[in-house]
Amino acid sequence: MTATEAEQVLDWFEIENMDWDPMVGAQGVSTKILWRDPAGISFAGMMRIEPGASLAHHMHRFAAHHLLVIEGTVRVGERWLRPGGYAFVPAGALHGLDECGPQGCVLFFNYLSLAGFD
Repeated sequence: MTATEAEQVLDWFEIENMDWDPMVGAQGVSTKILWRDPAGISFAGMMRIEPGASLAHHMHRFAAHHLLVIEGTVRVGERWLRPGGYAFVPAGALHGLDECGPQGCVLFFNYLSLAGFD
């Protein structure tokens, strides 16, 4: 099996024991990257946003996002999402995570680069 065909399988304990890495330029936001493609342009992970923190509005011209709330609550645009809530952000859309509830939030996300696809 080549590196591009390899499975990535992590149990709860492995994920729980990974370090949270601060997100550059986003105070109070940190991530755990669970998977990255061999080219390093698409990835999936966990994002933790501390109470009072947010992720500023930004755009990815050639990448789409999927977000799933695991813990806490977060406002995406005009909608509040709680555990089990989902958001899709298409490539080229201005987006951010505007506000978290008083306990902060944890999200599962993937960042899928569309560059190079027909």
